[in-house]
Formats: sequence, structure tokens, C-alpha cells
Amino acid sequence: MKELVALVVEVIAAHCRQGRFLFNQLHTRLFPSEPTVDDMRLRAQISRFSWLRPRHLDLPRSLSDTEQAAEAVSQLRHLHELH
Repeated sequence: MKELVALVVEVIAAHCRQGRFLFNQLHTRLFPSEPTVDDMRLRAQISRFSWLRPRHLDLPRSLSDTEQAAEAVSQLRHLHELH
């Protein structure tokens, strides 16, 4: 049984390595290193909603005044910088 589990783990690891290799090869083609015109247009459109706060969405303060919510907002604002 242990041999079967080890074999399954090795097969899964091999598939993960192949997926990572494929993604690394395609990354530069899928995600340009510089923002495109469409990226900049979308960023401008999103910035128009910077006035929007959780209270406008009727979210309770117990959800919106948490460290996790602040971190999520921060990550969303910097998402365009991630590769």
C-alpha cells in the first residue's frame, strides 16, 4: 500500500512540475511585462470607484473593520503589479 501511495505522489508531483514548466513558458506570452492600453483603461475605470466604501454596500462594520478586509483591499489595489 505504501508503494502505491508513493507512486501516486510521484505521478502528482511530475504533473505539477510539468504544469509549472508550461506556465513558465507561456507566462510572457499571456502576461506582458508592461501594462497594455486596455490595462490602463481598466485601471482608470476602477479608480473612478475609489470613493466606494463598505457602508455603501450595506456591509456590517464587523466585517468591514477587520485586518483581513484591509488586506484584501490593499491586495486588490495592487493586483495589477503582480506577475
